[in-house]
Amino acid sequence: MKTLTFITAFLFLLFTSAIAQNYDQIEAYGLYKKGWAKVEKKGKYGFIDSDGELVVDVLYYKIDLFGSYKADWARVQKDGKYGFIDSDGTEIVATVYDQIDLFGIYKKNWALVQKDGKYGFID
Repeated sequence: MKTLTFITAFLFLLFTSAIAQNYDQIEAYGLYKKGWAKVEKKGKYGFIDSDGELVVDVLYYKIDLFGSYKADWARVQKDGKYGFIDSDGTEIVATVYDQIDLFGIYKKNWALVQKDGKYGFID
């Protein structure tokens, strides 16, 4: 039984080490979404799943917590512009806005956005 435990621990460390070599930093799993860990490489962020597979490309300079702005969405920043990804990691609001306010301040399910000095709303 001790041999099996040692082998399991060794394989886990080997697996973790192989993943860690691909990234500058790996946060704890589950902080943003169950089964996902935020990873950083050269100042950009993305997510891997519990198998070490990339589920959100490492191309965002900032990723907020899911649900901070809207349930199951995380605000992301790329090239100084903001947008949103959903809980599947799909970019559902393109990163084209200079600023995005919280949803529901002006009208339920709407968020004020700013782009090129002009304002509007997204839903």
